[in-house]
Amino acid sequence: MDSLFNRRSPLDWMPRLRALGARCRVDLVDVDAAVEFAVAAWSMVDLVRHERNLPRSFAQDVKRQCPSLAYMQDIATQRKHGEITRYAPQLKTTNLHGGAFSADFSRDFDVSRLELTTVEGRRVLFIDAMEATIRFWETYFK
Repeated sequence: MDSLFNRRSPLDWMPRLRALGARCRVDLVDVDAAVEFAVAAWSMVDLVRHERNLPRSFAQDVKRQCPSLAYMQDIATQRKHGEITRYAPQLKTTNLHGGAFSADFSRDFDVSRLELTTVEGRRVLFIDAMEATIRFWETYFK
């Protein structure tokens, strides 16, 4: 198969990635959108690698350039396989934090959100990792 519903290149999938990002921005606790985003963002790695005939090491290279892609890989792999066994994950946990305030409030308040905890114990907001991932792919394709 040379395309998937007329989408032939990784660049053809960027509007979908942006649309999922927009859904995540509107609802900071939309788990389905967040997981779909992670799967789409991580799938871009394989799409680019195959289209440009790049070595398998390309995945490690992009994760060094954009650490948030490692988080997306963990979420996508966990979603697909139910566990991560073939590599050392970067995330220890994912959490839907039910804050005292809605997402309409600023981050200075205890707002509901999706949180990631790295294996080092650092807390990362999914929305921040998502934004970094979008910026990475937009810059990559310039």
